[in-house]
Amino acid sequence: MMKEFIVKSYDYIMNCDFNRIKSGKRINLNNKHYTIEYYDKLIEYFNKKEEYEKSSIILIEKNKRLNFKSNLENILKNQKY
Repeated sequence: MMKEFIVKSYDYIMNCDFNRIKSGKRINLNNKHYTIEYYDKLIEYFNKKEEYEKSSIILIEKNKRLNFKSNLENILKNQKY
């Protein structure tokens, strides 16, 4: 039996990752967290394609992730006893 191979373009991968980030998911399909460097890579990619709205959404999500005080408050607020 022959296995099917699916070739995904770079554009497809970047758009899938953008959609995951936009929906609030901070991990990729392999269950690994997106790194800050990868956020930067996505921002640069969409800026080169002149898709500035996508770049700004990714930048907002990146800044949310870097805001440690806000993240800690959200964890404490959502913690159930």
